[in-house]
Amino acid sequence: NRAKQRRAEKANAKSFQPFNYARLLYKVLKPSVVVFGQEFPGSVNTLLTKICNKDNVPTLIVPFAVGTAKEMVESLSDKPMYEADKNILNKLAAALFPHWVNYYASKKLLRLPGQRIFLLEALGLAPEHPWIPNNSSVTCIAVESPEMQRYYRRMRFPEQQLRLTGAAYDDVMHAARESETARDRVFRRLRLDPTKPLLVCAWPTDQYGSRSIPMEFPSPQAPCNAWANARATIPPLPHFHPF
Repeated sequence: NRAKQRRAEKANAKSFQPFNYARLLYKVLKPSVVVFGQEFPGSVNTLLTKICNKDNVPTLIVPFAVGTAKEMVESLSDKPMYEADKNILNKLAAALFPHWVNYYASKKLLRLPGQRIFLLEALGLAPEHPWIPNNSSVTCIAVESPEMQRYYRRMRFPEQQLRLTGAAYDDVMHAARESETARDRVFRRLRLDPTKPLLVCAWPTDQYGSRSIPMEFPSPQAPCNAWANARATIPPLPHFHPF
């Protein structure tokens, strides 16, 4: 019984750790504005957002990546603690808060374990759409392009949160096309051969640390090599405009 009690106390302390850290961070920094790279349910950022909203301190998400609900559910599908039928708390959370439920293959999953869901719902920290990345009560979300703005609208983000700002990396690439000096600066910083054209492409974030089941490629470097090998088989494009 004592061992069970110690485990329960340890689990409770872990659940409240982000709360204590967020309060301490806010008290020490006394911010005028807070900028995040992302936010997800129950994170320190979520707690900071609630504190900032209470004090009318603006918060901003400048996303380092834009995920999807499909990405979230796939990343949790191999972890038993997120299965809705894992234990009584998960079953109750799934029944009482169905918006926390999603499905992958034959599995019924929760975005967080049941205990965490009950805690966030009780404290008023639960997002409206838990499976949508960056769905939160921040003041604004920086949107890099009109196309991304349409994407956020399709994902049911409140219109008042969306701010079409552009992106600094787009400015850098535009400058590199217009100025030899700016182009040389980019190539030096990235340690690239300036005699070759620069081909820019989107790339997925590294998810290997969060997965315990085999994936198509064995490491983050493997898809890079596969992509490079596939690109090497394509003849030079006749109308390719190098930077």
